[in-house]
Amino acid sequence: MTESAPAGVANEPPRQEAAETYVAVRNAFVLASSLAGTWAVALVVKLFLPRRLGPELFGAFNFADVLAMTASVLLDLGLDTYIRKELPVRPRHADDFLGTGLLARVGVAIIVAMVTGGIVVASHRPPAVLATVLLFVVGQLLLANNNTFAAVLHAARAVDRLAVVNVGSKLLWAGAVLVALWMRAGLPWLALSFVASEGVRSLVLWRHLRRRFHVVLRVDWAATRRVLAAASPFFVNAVAIMFYARIDVNIMALVLSDREVGWYGAAGNVAGIALLMAPLMSAILMPQLARAAGRSESELLGMFRRSMEVVLACAIPVSMLLFLSARLIVERVFGPAFAPTVRALELLSPMFVLTYLAMLSSTCLILQGRSWRVTVISLSSVALNAALNLTLLRPAVRVLGAGGGGTAAAAISVFTEVVAATAVLASVGRGAFDARLARSLAIAVSACLVALVVDRFLLDIGAIRMVVAIVVYAAIVLATGGIRVRELVELARSARLARGEHANVA
Repeated sequence: MTESAPAGVANEPPRQEAAETYVAVRNAFVLASSLAGTWAVALVVKLFLPRRLGPELFGAFNFADVLAMTASVLLDLGLDTYIRKELPVRPRHADDFLGTGLLARVGVAIIVAMVTGGIVVASHRPPAVLATVLLFVVGQLLLANNNTFAAVLHAARAVDRLAVVNVGSKLLWAGAVLVALWMRAGLPWLALSFVASEGVRSLVLWRHLRRRFHVVLRVDWAATRRVLAAASPFFVNAVAIMFYARIDVNIMALVLSDREVGWYGAAGNVAGIALLMAPLMSAILMPQLARAAGRSESELLGMFRRSMEVVLACAIPVSMLLFLSARLIVERVFGPAFAPTVRALELLSPMFVLTYLAMLSSTCLILQGRSWRVTVISLSSVALNAALNLTLLRPAVRVLGAGGGGTAAAAISVFTEVVAATAVLASVGRGAFDARLARSLAIAVSACLVALVVDRFLLDIGAIRMVVAIVVYAAIVLATGGIRVRELVELARSARLARGEHANVA
């Protein structure tokens, strides 16, 4: 006769899993609300800037912003990914390296400022652009530190204060930018708005870390060297990803006019909205997947597949809506001076489904201990993207005319993203897919195609056709089980029942 286990022992794993689900769902909701707020503010500013500055001046501003952002990826040091991977199971480990890591960033930032300043001078840009780039480098240093503070909070699953601070700092930035534009101040003042908002955010986040988690900053080079060595694949991968994301604008700024950069930059501002969920994937999914990986490989892959199912079901309609509304957005928001932006924006719309696919697959590979595989794929994508842009940008302008550079750059970005996403997903292996995920993906893609066909038949009714297309997509996905509403309800119910366990888990 088999002896039953005590109730408390038998129920412990399900209760723990339910409690962790509650924490993950709750934090995802809090951060999603915060992101919605910050993106709403950023959207107003980013869509307003091109129209206010015009293609040429916005092109110079975009060059300065992207150059500083690209070079400042060196400030990452791989620490944020390392923190999200290690601190969920070793929370006090942050004291070993955080202080020295922040100190090392200052030294790297000085080098970045010298290099970017030299590039601006060598390209014969005016002094205002040089000042703008240097201010953006200072802002990027503060942003890198803030991202590290946020990573510590993500690992501890304490995001309430972080959400408030994110929205508040974004409002401060938006207000400063609008004042600078109203006063017709120069480009450096726009960069200074970024520095001020990130500076305030740094002070508030650090005070919160000190008070609640008693984080200590101390100098320990030996421990930090060990951490940086362990984080090196994350660092190289972060550098590759940033160069991959920005290499097209940097090359365009060197070989084409500021006007071409301005047109393509406007498309990038709008298309970036589709990446709204990206911070959630690193902030919430990676710590959660890390805990699953600590229990078993099969649990990691199972959670990966279900996460992929939800992420793609949400990302596909967003990309579809971006494609359908491209012309309307450019005409209503940017004005006729930005008409060449439409083609680039339409081409960029599907790229973000691939980006989410690659991001989630990369996270899975990192947790499987194959970080360098991700890094090799990222570096290969950078090389492919750069080679194609250097080869095709100028011919594209000659053949396609105004906006041809942006059209070519957008097409190249989508092509290289297809290659990268395919490579990283294939590296995860057979465990990345099951019949359920394949069915959900097929339903989502089919629903998207049907919605696009419906849209073509409804061109005469104007912008309302986009609402019809989204309704058609949602109806097909829900009716065919592409998104399982019952499972979402069960997830919410189990999370609610686990609320009493929150204090013990967190």
